[in-house]
Amino acid sequence: MERRRALGVLAFAMVIGSALLVVAILEIVLTYLGLAPVIDVVLGLIVVWLVVTLGSGWLTRS
Repeated sequence: MERRRALGVLAFAMVIGSALLVVAILEIVLTYLGLAPVIDVVLGLIVVWLVVTLGSGWLTRS
């Protein structure tokens, strides 16, 4: 049981880390292209995706 919990924490950390990396890359690209206002929309969509993913329990299923 403890091993499953550790794997769940690792999966959670990987998802959060991946999301932060994607957000950083998108911010750089969109700022470079002059589409800075789009960043708010993209960040909102990523936050919604994370909330739905974490709320559904997808990461904690065994």
